[in-house]
Amino acid sequence: MRRCLICFEVIHAPLTINNFYKKPDVICEKCLTQIKQFESVKRCARCLKKLGPNEAVCLDCKWLEQRFRLVDQVVTVADYQGLMKSTIVQYKFHLDIALSHVFAEIMPQLGRYDYLVPIPSPHEKKLMRRFDHIGEILKAKQIPFHPILEAKVRAKQSNLTKRERAKSDNPFLLVDRGYDLENKEILLIDDIYTTGLTVHHAAELLFFRKVRKIRVLTFARS
Repeated sequence: MRRCLICFEVIHAPLTINNFYKKPDVICEKCLTQIKQFESVKRCARCLKKLGPNEAVCLDCKWLEQRFRLVDQVVTVADYQGLMKSTIVQYKFHLDIALSHVFAEIMPQLGRYDYLVPIPSPHEKKLMRRFDHIGEILKAKQIPFHPILEAKVRAKQSNLTKRERAKSDNPFLLVDRGYDLENKEILLIDDIYTTGLTVHHAAELLFFRKVRKIRVLTFARS
């Protein structure tokens, strides 16, 4: 008897010729609908930030453009609220590693990329969590990925302003494992897109290696 990994209710899925060989569901229809809530409002075409009625351009992207070459596109599953928010918190901070299978199930079709690159966690958080939260999702999805980036060991950044964080040293290192990055298409994968600083710091290192195009997939847009 299969139960939803979020609400623990029994998943009623009748056995048919179409789903006989299908991997069993790990999330019920009710939770699936709730976790993928994404408001149909005016948004930035690049980063999906909600825009006000009088906002003609995204001020976040305009601000980032002063410091970085912008990524080509951000794709997300849901807004960072409700069930998506509580599930991410349960997964990352309560160490419920089984939820990696939920995120794997709600991950959209990725298209074709030369490299799938997870955004690494800060060193101290990875030590506390004892697992790579994005890597575990990709393993659950059975998708090969490329750990090109590593997080530097550094002091906490939570007390810095957005401007101070943008001017600080890049928090990532590009690990040379013989990857040929020139003229390649990259998909960066992270859990939440908030200000965009994290993914643009990561993208900065990749663009320096003459990557042609970078898109970003996140599970939630804050």
